[in-house]
Amino acid sequence: RVYFFAVEEDFQNECPCCVMSSANFPWPIIGTFFRVYFFAVNVLAVADYRDASLQRPTEQTSFHRTVRSNVFTEPLNEPVDDIQLVNDAWSLKDTYLNNIPIPHAPFPTFGAVIPRPAYWASSRIFYPVNLKDFQFIVDGPSNYIMQQAIKRYRGIICSCNGLSSFLSRSSLMREDLSRMASINWMREHGRTEESAPPNSTPLPSSSSPSAFKTSETFEPWPTAKEPRIALFFKAVASQRNSRKLKCSSSLGLDCVRIHIQQAGASWPSLVMNESYSLMVSHDSIEVVAVEIWGALRALETLSQLIWCYPNSEMAFINRTFIDDRPRFPHRGIMLDTSRHYLSKRVIMANLEAMEYNKLNVFHWHLSDDQSFPFQSQVFPELSQKAAFRQDLVYTLEDARQIVEFARVRGIRVIPEFDLPGHARSWAYSHPEIVARCYHNGILTPFFGPLDPTRQETYKILQGFFTEVVQVFPDLYIHLGFDEIEMGCWDSNPRIQDYMRAKNINSSLSLLKHFHVRLQNILQDIARRTSRDSRRHFIVWQEAYDNGLKLDERTTVQLWKSRYPAPAMVGFKMIFSTCWYLDHVARASDWMNLYLCDPLMYFPFEDQTDKFPIGDWTSNILGGEACMWAEYQSDETILQKIWPISSAVAERLWSPVIFRSISEVTPRLEEQRCRLSRRGIPVSVLSGPGACPNGPPRGLDAMSFSGPCCSTSDVPKFYIHPTFVRIIFICLIFLFGCLVGRLFVGKDTFVRLFTRLHRPSWLLRICLLLLLFLIISASFSLFDSQQSFYCSPST
Repeated sequence: RVYFFAVEEDFQNECPCCVMSSANFPWPIIGTFFRVYFFAVNVLAVADYRDASLQRPTEQTSFHRTVRSNVFTEPLNEPVDDIQLVNDAWSLKDTYLNNIPIPHAPFPTFGAVIPRPAYWASSRIFYPVNLKDFQFIVDGPSNYIMQQAIKRYRGIICSCNGLSSFLSRSSLMREDLSRMASINWMREHGRTEESAPPNSTPLPSSSSPSAFKTSETFEPWPTAKEPRIALFFKAVASQRNSRKLKCSSSLGLDCVRIHIQQAGASWPSLVMNESYSLMVSHDSIEVVAVEIWGALRALETLSQLIWCYPNSEMAFINRTFIDDRPRFPHRGIMLDTSRHYLSKRVIMANLEAMEYNKLNVFHWHLSDDQSFPFQSQVFPELSQKAAFRQDLVYTLEDARQIVEFARVRGIRVIPEFDLPGHARSWAYSHPEIVARCYHNGILTPFFGPLDPTRQETYKILQGFFTEVVQVFPDLYIHLGFDEIEMGCWDSNPRIQDYMRAKNINSSLSLLKHFHVRLQNILQDIARRTSRDSRRHFIVWQEAYDNGLKLDERTTVQLWKSRYPAPAMVGFKMIFSTCWYLDHVARASDWMNLYLCDPLMYFPFEDQTDKFPIGDWTSNILGGEACMWAEYQSDETILQKIWPISSAVAERLWSPVIFRSISEVTPRLEEQRCRLSRRGIPVSVLSGPGACPNGPPRGLDAMSFSGPCCSTSDVPKFYIHPTFVRIIFICLIFLFGCLVGRLFVGKDTFVRLFTRLHRPSWLLRICLLLLLFLIISASFSLFDSQQSFYCSPST
């Protein structure tokens, strides 16, 4: 229009026809013609825009880019968010002219798995998932453990609150995801793209959400002739009971079939089978597991494969085939509850996080010099006098609940009562069994290790461990035997007299004498009371270094050296040397934990002849990440453990060939966000950034009154703040009525309430608004009280 008026003025001033007067020249007709022309151009432009909006998003994006290029003249109008790893730190790519780096964490993936499966083939094709009607169908044996697992994962999978979220910064919009998923579903069901609605044009492969994942690291899609595929379909075909139920509808995939070949043992163990296979196709999600323990790991993998659009209930899953099994059978976390008391809620939250990372051993360090929080019924004075407070104890019922809470998640609980060192807390109630320290022959008020020369020591230990083996049914028990200070034995005259009478030459020989007697006592207890006739022992590395006579079933936990010497000479071994979480000083230290491997320091050249690699590597059972709590408490310890332990979990589960920091970091960022959305307090790994979606509304991660706790841990008289506000408003209303009755009189007050029977339109609107607020508050209260992750502790 501006152009038309400018042309009109120039035409009047400069054209040869200017000799004609403006009254005689038909300017109104020409002006009307141009106005109609420009109106038609505008209408066609709008029509073109609408047609372009129905085309492929790449064409739509190019159309928008063309429009913007006509408006903006600068070539680059936004910063480029490219992330790079430089000197163990992630930062944004920048020009060399800027010397100060800009830290930034990599963008999290979505629908990626931690730990990485042994074989993982994924496609750019993805399908919608019908979360509302999602079902779990079990073929084969099932038990209470499987039922509880389905209950837990139904709460996680059937709501986007516990799933990963799609990247909000990517170019795909919400309707594009739905369009792409519907086309993929129709293609696989034999329909043509022409039968799809006009707005269901498929996205090109470069725009698929899988392009934002580390798809270049996926294995190629297996053919039907490969053994793993043949075995998978053979196992599925052998159990046809669930094939009658259709697992897809017009809304997408809505069930998973779980084929279990055998139930396995009722308790998790070192020899349990955790292998599984999982396939996602256009019409079904199939899981095949040898035992129920493998089905548990498959459900966790499935919960990580499904991803949602932020702030919505739209869920999708990529076409996937996974054939998975752990690299090591022992994958654990050691938690110290004696330096700082950790509440049962925190322990259970840590167990849930362990399940989310496929860890299967909870090593519970229960006693040390500082406190003795385990409340024994046989010797109640141990905790009465040595616990930090009388309420900071673990009763036998607490221990049983934690053991059961771990069992239904496929996690073993191995207790540790460190002996004979780190036993100062025993002296508060039984000083007679703890060695007294002397200085120049004079008795001092200080204590050392347990006294191995007194019969009372073995009587108390026999009665105590008789109770322990009944509470902790796992085949293994940790005896400690680390950092034993023998100076008090050397200075004590009575102990020295006993050693001379028994021809014991040194304090080290006295330690060996104590170790043999303790092992015999525990084996005798196991034969009489345990479900297994014998117990296996775990000791710290010092027991091996000091040359103790270790039983062939004894496992050595390595923590001082990186060389697997115990495994080379025939002992079973657990590796923890480079996985001390309390030693982590910088956020980037997780990279060292990820790259550290139990087989990283096996012998070369001069030693391979003496210790053939194939002969002793099977003696390495796995490893543990150790969290000592000298400087961590109930409020901070979970952030210290997670998500850095996810890196250790992948090292213990995944094949050794996966060692790429640039590949694993985006998946760890996704796992960090996933743990946060499931209620686990987490720390920062790789720098500034944000999760695509925050924790769900109503989640109280610090008190664990929501997703992370067992239902028995929720306070019985818990009142939600929203409910308190409603009660408070009602009380104010009643108080106002009472005051009004006193000041305006009874008649006026009655007339006021009489008008409510015939309210005006303004009063009706106010009443409707009040009713709407009350209903909204009620729904808010209902939503925040939903504990869809909570699992019973028994």
